[in-house]
Amino acid sequence: KKLFQPLGGKGPTAGVALTTEEFERARETYYQLAGCDPATGYPTRAKLADLGLDWVAEKLP
Repeated sequence: KKLFQPLGGKGPTAGVALTTEEFERARETYYQLAGCDPATGYPTRAKLADLGLDWVAEKLP
């Protein structure tokens, strides 16, 4: 994947590459902060309730 290739150019990030593990850790942290399930990326029932979307949560399996 292009996301994990070293960056080009001549600046301070030249040659820097993101590892799969770093990406996964960052994604899990983001989902947690956003109130989403880390496995699916879908909003949790609690997050939907916070947003006033309880009716959506009731329709989920």
